[in-house]
Amino acid sequence: MKSNEVITIAHVYILPVTSISLEDVAEGLNYISEEKRARLHRFRRRGDLIRGLWADLLLRCTIIEDLHMDNAQIQFELNAYGKPRLSGVSDYHFNVSHAGEWVTCLVDSEPVGVDVEQVQAFDEGIAQSYFAQEEYRYVMEGADSEEKQQRFYQIWTAKESYIKAVGKGLSLPLQDFSVMTADGVEGVKWLGDEVWQFNSFKLDQHAKLPPDLHIELPSEQHLELISDIPSDVPTNLRQQALSPRPSNAYTARYFLTTCCKPTANRLEPVQLTPSHLLAKLRSANR
Repeated sequence: MKSNEVITIAHVYILPVTSISLEDVAEGLNYISEEKRARLHRFRRRGDLIRGLWADLLLRCTIIEDLHMDNAQIQFELNAYGKPRLSGVSDYHFNVSHAGEWVTCLVDSEPVGVDVEQVQAFDEGIAQSYFAQEEYRYVMEGADSEEKQQRFYQIWTAKESYIKAVGKGLSLPLQDFSVMTADGVEGVKWLGDEVWQFNSFKLDQHAKLPPDLHIELPSEQHLELISDIPSDVPTNLRQQALSPRPSNAYTARYFLTTCCKPTANRLEPVQLTPSHLLAKLRSANR
């Protein structure tokens, strides 16, 4: 490690969103901004609404815990490239990501980026078009299709986390840089004129879920009585809650990669629960 590298302390939190009740949704909507609430109401897919809501709640709880702010004080603004930041606080950085069953949040005193993706079949053409040559070779040198798939998502999440950390979005072409290190993807790497640390995690969760996202409802009567659903739940979510959902089982696998300034130790995700977040927000809003 070079002598001018700064050691920081970053924290990454993960939140499973497989069992969110409609009452929890209704309560959670009370703790976010009117602007964010309006955006969530426009989502057509129930899973997108749930993930977007709980990503906001996870971030708010993290800020409340770290900075001892009241929830009502938390306001966000965007940089020139559209990356959110906390208004009035220059040395607190965060990034959120969500996919399928997981929501994640990474915070630090330096810029950070995080990306989580659900592992699915990948298109080799995407790797060839958007990966640097050494990254593409690394993927294609996998021993079998599963290893190639794992390598693809490890690189993809690392690249996404990096462009989110630098805060320039897709104005920074993915194929113009490589996240490969001497040990693969994880580790410390110089990119541009800065040094970054990448940590990757495979989040495995086996659950009986429909293809989108399962939400546990209070009783079977929700299929017949709309009055069972809280009135402040968005219309699009109310309508979907009235439709029976398939009970097929599948195994979901996820890759999560963080990008931050070098830390003394490897980051390890801290798992929280929706009930934990709601309890903290209730306390913060008294």
